[in-house]
Amino acid sequence: MKILFLLLFLVPFVVPAFAANIVIIEVESNPEGNDAGKEWARLFNSGKESVTLSGWGINSTHAETKSYNLSGNIGACTDKMIKFPGEFVDNENESLILYDDTGKVVDSTSKINDKANNSITWTTKTPKCEFSLDKSSEEDPAPTPVETTPKPVETTPKPVKTTPEIIEESEENNFLDFGVSIEKDEEFIEDLDPILPYLGIVAVVIFGIVIVIIMRNSRKEYDPSEVKDKEKDKEYDIIPMSEKFQDMQTNKNLNKEKIPSPEQFIENKIRLILNLQENKIGDFDKLEKIKNSLMADRAFTLKDNKYIESQNEEFKNATKKKSEDDKS
Repeated sequence: MKILFLLLFLVPFVVPAFAANIVIIEVESNPEGNDAGKEWARLFNSGKESVTLSGWGINSTHAETKSYNLSGNIGACTDKMIKFPGEFVDNENESLILYDDTGKVVDSTSKINDKANNSITWTTKTPKCEFSLDKSSEEDPAPTPVETTPKPVETTPKPVKTTPEIIEESEENNFLDFGVSIEKDEEFIEDLDPILPYLGIVAVVIFGIVIVIIMRNSRKEYDPSEVKDKEKDKEYDIIPMSEKFQDMQTNKNLNKEKIPSPEQFIENKIRLILNLQENKIGDFDKLEKIKNSLMADRAFTLKDNKYIESQNEEFKNATKKKSEDDKS
């Protein structure tokens, strides 16, 4: 069980989000001034060959999902700026998804939150290129052509780095969807080994705390007297109003005081409810529901009667206090 929790805890950090060569490295979601027509994203191809982007697309995910179809080519070890029409990227809780011509998801950004109306952009680490250069280009590498934006941007794209040796597929950088890259090299694994047991213990403790909280919240304390009252109400609810008053008239255990007829009882209760509503005492909607039940001769529970009496008592106290204040 401990090993299972440890694996669940570490999977998001050691499994690459995507293994494609083309990734999103920069997004401008909230440029200066009006955003319409000024939002853009920058793609980077770390592969060995140029890729045709026909059939590719980018989707926004927050609020209304929007799609933008790509075109043209992106060269090997080259970045390409994609300028969106209108307002394409939301400023809060936004995430862009890049997919290829087969509809397969290739890359996605982490949550983008850019409330500042300026030239600061969302960026992530630029991956290394997969192809090698000859010695002449290694000594004096030519600058990689980069498409320029219509408006100068304060943040410049990160320089493209080239390596003199071919990087194997198994050594590709793994990109997490929140813009952090982890290289699966021996040094990283060696550094991680000493803390693995502690991570497992932390995961188990957190899981135990969550279980305890859930069990406490699900445990419901109840009052036995309250349960009895509910059972009485249920039995009382299924009896029509006319039968209830007939039982009251014939019950030998009742006091000898005169009991009002059902019509008088309903009329008195409705008059009380109208008075409470007029003076804004109690819950208006609840009182209206009780009044409708009385007028339709439906079930009238002891709980409803107690509520009306308690609100009427509150009204009397408020009236008495107001009268005393007026005299003083």
